[in-house]
Amino acid sequence: MIGGGTQNGLADDPYAACHHLLYDYLSRRSNGRPHAATFCTSNNLAVPTAGFVELGGFDETFPFAAGEDRDFCDRWRASGRAIVHAPDVVVHHAHPMTLRSFWRQHFRYGRGARRLHERRFARGAGGIALQRPSFYLGLLAFPFREVAPSSLPACMSLLLVSQVATAGGYVVERFVGSRPAHAAR
Repeated sequence: MIGGGTQNGLADDPYAACHHLLYDYLSRRSNGRPHAATFCTSNNLAVPTAGFVELGGFDETFPFAAGEDRDFCDRWRASGRAIVHAPDVVVHHAHPMTLRSFWRQHFRYGRGARRLHERRFARGAGGIALQRPSFYLGLLAFPFREVAPSSLPACMSLLLVSQVATAGGYVVERFVGSRPAHAAR
């Protein structure tokens, strides 16, 4: 699997900018060693058809577009295949957001994370571990290196919103579980 980078195509949209800042942080943490990467998003990846089919493709039981790419990368690596991060292969992602859609997307990421936890456990790979405090400290420090000082207050606020939404989605998926997707909207 080869996964490229994603750049925000909407620099003036604070929600899209924060969303991509999170992506950049996660990508750098997951793919610090390009030939031993652990994750790439489904909006910029290439895999041989045979391997994709052999692993069953994306798990369509994920209720929303959130987590199925993490699951596929996890299964890909568990099968002994490598993920290579190609940061110079970039797509420009223009996903306009409002506070509501930003919340909803990160809430869905939390639901997807819980679903991934369940899938890993069912495969005998163990659930996903909670992030260490260093992950969150790094996340808090990251905007200070990447964001203009005038944008820091809004960015830090949105980072907090994203983490609360993600945690909320995880908890809801834990207790609500596999209700039909239309019932959870």
